Amino acid sequence: MFCIAAKDDPYGRAAESMRTACGTSTAPETRLRILEGTAHGAPLLDQEPELEPEIIGWLSDILD
Repeated sequence: MFCIAAKDDPYGRAAESMRTACGTSTAPETRLRILEGTAHGAPLLDQEPELEPEIIGWLSDILD
């Protein structure tokens, strides 16, 4: 599980929900990223340029 949310996401409690979701995972590959700002969904990729390669690397690692 890879959980990503902005700290001040205007669509509810995204960061809190992601912390809860990742906190219940027992998979060692689980990652949680709480980012600054209010971006939601795909705009997070524009806000954080390193996020896309991080997600791709994570997927590559778990699919090997």
